Amino acid sequence: MPNSSGRCKVELNLERIPSVSPSLAETLRICPLQALLNRSQELRQFTLGSPKAWLGIVYHEVLEKLWSNERPDLEGDKWIDHLWDTAVERVREGTANHPLDRRFSDHESWPGYHLTHAMVRIRAREALSRQPRSREVSAVSTKAHAAQTPAREQTLYAMNEKLKGQPDVVSGSEIWDYKSGSVVEESPDGAEQIKEGYVRQLRLYGHLVHENTGASPSKGKLLPMQGNPVEIDLTPESCKAEAEEAIGLLDALNTQIAQCESIDQLASASEDSCYWCNHKTYCESFWVNVAEGWWGDRNSAAVSGSLSELPVEVHTGKSVTLKINVSAGNVTPGERVIGPFDKDIHAGVDSYSVDDLVRIVGCYRKQDGTLTTTPWTVCFRESDWPEICAKKPDPG
Repeated sequence: MPNSSGRCKVELNLERIPSVSPSLAETLRICPLQALLNRSQELRQFTLGSPKAWLGIVYHEVLEKLWSNERPDLEGDKWIDHLWDTAVERVREGTANHPLDRRFSDHESWPGYHLTHAMVRIRAREALSRQPRSREVSAVSTKAHAAQTPAREQTLYAMNEKLKGQPDVVSGSEIWDYKSGSVVEESPDGAEQIKEGYVRQLRLYGHLVHENTGASPSKGKLLPMQGNPVEIDLTPESCKAEAEEAIGLLDALNTQIAQCESIDQLASASEDSCYWCNHKTYCESFWVNVAEGWWGDRNSAAVSGSLSELPVEVHTGKSVTLKINVSAGNVTPGERVIGPFDKDIHAGVDSYSVDDLVRIVGCYRKQDGTLTTTPWTVCFRESDWPEICAKKPDPG
């Protein structure tokens, strides 16, 4: 609901979080505030989604539903393509009326769309060749059953229900985790290594399986969309230690939630933690901490400042440029012209006024220092971004 200044007021619920998942644990390592902002449905309209992430959702959904009883008349690639089209349409429908995501409503223009479709077919064929659709059993409840039948996408709880997770596949003594992106990263010394977050997730899944079945998985297998599978050795000791650490992160968050008076106290703003965060535009901690030179090797820019003049139309009136007196961000303060802002994508930007305070994230910084927009650029003026405040639970 808008407040007296015209801004939408969003109350961030500061209630105790009962359980931690592998993905939540990773976010807590980065920034507790980001973890809470991710849980807010009210903030969804102010955040730009990612076509890459959407393709990951589609990829997982197809592999999850390969053995469902839906459409028994379809087989082979026709069945796989039916699942693909259904999942894509479900995601696409969510973008059509979203104020920011609608710029990506043409799903075939999503970066990597056709490649992902082709790779889903390959992975799905492989999975169905290992286990034909008619033999699927969907649940696992005993150690003997777990040793014989793959279990898919079952939510498990452990550590007195403070840890929860949904492994992609549990097959005998192995846990399979499908990944739509790369499973390796560059280590500090420049060598390639398996992403540490993925290893931690597999260990957490290992402990979840152990507590629910009595079996101790010996291997975790990362199955990237492209490239060969990567195996991780799992031990009961390493899995339990990972689970205890995740519970420690959850307990620390709940302690912070109980003690904090301002959401800014929950933030861990830094060059690394803020880069991928899609809450930057309205996160006050980000704008207080962002410094000139951040992300210099990534050519990404975030700026805040007041308009020096009215928007100037370009491209036969289809777009505008903004002249901004930059006062905060990761670039040198001063007057800059930024654009072009497509009117269809950045609706209302042509109505901005002189002295309006604006924040822009996701700009591309060229070699000569000029800033230009990209499909991932988000621009808000002060009256457009939400005012976020803490909402404490009622006493008792």
